Amino acid sequence: MNIGLRNAVIYMFVLKVALSSNPWLDETTGLHDDHTHQEDCCVIAAIYSELRILAFARLGDEVWNNIRVPSKAYQDIIFHQDKLYAVDCHGSVVACDIDDDKSGGDGPSAKIFAPIPYEPPDYTQKYLVESSGDLLLVARTRGGEETEDGEVLNYYTIGFSVLKLEDRLG
Repeated sequence: MNIGLRNAVIYMFVLKVALSSNPWLDETTGLHDDHTHQEDCCVIAAIYSELRILAFARLGDEVWNNIRVPSKAYQDIIFHQDKLYAVDCHGSVVACDIDDDKSGGDGPSAKIFAPIPYEPPDYTQKYLVESSGDLLLVARTRGGEETEDGEVLNYYTIGFSVLKLEDRLG
């Protein structure tokens, strides 16, 4: 599969981006307000680098802020009920209150929200999904045809498992 150098660089450095809200939407009226926005109204979170690190920025920030996390190799992020959630390659879910950076100190850190529910195999891809107001952890089990040197030629989905996550952090 030839994805091209530019796409490879983008994939290597930015895996996923999530917005906390629509930056152009007035929350009181629900209407778009002609390209003006409050800098505090929207947070952009990202998974970046080959290590898949978590970072965030607010509109108007000039730099990204790393989030102190107990792990690396994050696969997915989502904003749910004003918090950022991330799942790592092992299936552990962390929650981060981005507003912790306003209180000074070392900035925001993430707390384990849901430990690894089971020992998922390396060939599962984890996703965080919101459905009917609930936060779900979806694990997609992949299969594939391998060459003699271990390169996977074709991925395909074998099945899914879905877990509902409950907030016990308060």
